Amino acid sequence: MNMENLNNLNNQDIQEDKPYFVHEPTQFSNKSRSKYFVFGLVILLCFVVLGFGSYYLDTHNHIKKSNTTRVFLPTDDLNFTKKPVPSQTIPRTQLTPVKSISETVLLKVAAIGGGIKIDGYNFIFTFNKEPNDMVTLLKRDENEYKDNPDFPQGAIDEGFVINHENDTLKIIPTFENIGSPLMQKLTPVIISNAQLTDGPIFRLKAAEINESKHPGNGIVYTTQYKDKSEDCAPWGAHIGQLNPPACILGGAHVLSGDNALTISCSAADSNANWCDAIVQSLHVSASKYTN
Repeated sequence: MNMENLNNLNNQDIQEDKPYFVHEPTQFSNKSRSKYFVFGLVILLCFVVLGFGSYYLDTHNHIKKSNTTRVFLPTDDLNFTKKPVPSQTIPRTQLTPVKSISETVLLKVAAIGGGIKIDGYNFIFTFNKEPNDMVTLLKRDENEYKDNPDFPQGAIDEGFVINHENDTLKIIPTFENIGSPLMQKLTPVIISNAQLTDGPIFRLKAAEINESKHPGNGIVYTTQYKDKSEDCAPWGAHIGQLNPPACILGGAHVLSGDNALTISCSAADSNANWCDAIVQSLHVSASKYTN
């Protein structure tokens, strides 16, 4: 074999081997890339799954903790001991005071005892009372006027009473003054009512008034009470007795203008303020009429 043939043979071998050395590494590189790509994709998917799983668990635990975690406010108790919660006291309903209402009473009264001629009067009484108080008109006995031709027509009212539970306040227009002395010095309750009289009104116990026509229990009101012996001198001299330390010159009458009222109250001492309240609010007007 000559040199030329040898060179040709080597060239031929090199050309025949060239595809092996060039093509084979190319096939190996593509397979490796495919494997790495698949492997990388799997790892990426794992990270994604782990990421979503971790986010879900973290969110779930956070919600659970927020629902169950107690918040402790700063207190002076370092041990955070549970202090008893004071019970809430339900306020009691306050009793509303009873409000008084205005009442008006009209009486047609004959002035019996006021003179030879019997005049008739329209009396209008206005006062405050409690809603449950009952007002009843008092009528004259028909024997007082049925045979009297001078009796004013229709003037048959005598007065009225106000009932409050077991207490009664009686108000009667009168046209006579009958004095009654007191045999002992008393300390009456003084009531003011400028609509009824310019002077004070005295409340006295009926049982302490000598020769009183009122029952032993109850109260009378008057404007004619005197507590000085010199003021009672005319009365004591008149009846031939020593002047009492106090006296009632006008009896149990409360004056209103030219007219007089007999006001008496049948009530226990503890309920006398109910009578006083009506007397304090009482307003009276009277007008004369003829047949």
